[in-house]
Amino acid sequence: YLLRALPAVARRVATSADAYDYLAESILDWPDQDELAVWFREAGLEQVRHRNLSGGIVALHRGVVTDAEASGR
Repeated sequence: YLLRALPAVARRVATSADAYDYLAESILDWPDQDELAVWFREAGLEQVRHRNLSGGIVALHRGVVTDAEASGR
């Protein structure tokens, strides 16, 4: 869908079809929920969680910066 249907529709209806090519590529390059959670932990956040919304199309991530971590910055 992202690489075939979206660009084809965009070329017919959008003023900038290139923007939709970029959108498809950026969606594919974005990490999945578990990988993004790893990035959060590597950045020092704790209690990292995510919740899928809209059937997983969107995910809400959260993490907590501890007082010790915050005071070190």
